[in-house]
Amino acid sequence: MNWPSTLVAYHRSEEFTHETVPKSLLQEHDLKPGVWGLLRVLEGEIGFIDLDEAREGVLTSEAPGFIEPQQRHHLVVRGPVRFYVEFYRDASDPEDT
Repeated sequence: MNWPSTLVAYHRSEEFTHETVPKSLLQEHDLKPGVWGLLRVLEGEIGFIDLDEAREGVLTSEAPGFIEPQQRHHLVVRGPVRFYVEFYRDASDPEDT
């Protein structure tokens, strides 16, 4: 995936495990307009269901998940896992996202 070169990180979620993952991440959701996400797996693997493209991928420490603004998706936890999400926005956008 090619992200715009002007993206800057502005927030990082806490670290989640298979026991602490918020239920909202396991259900259909999306990111706000102008917000991009990078899901980084530290241990284990997570299924990433892209509802817009009707496809499933597997995220690992070697294969993080790139999430576009408003991309409908949900996660599937596959056994023990540790991960977090980094949030990005365009450097030229206002900071109110």
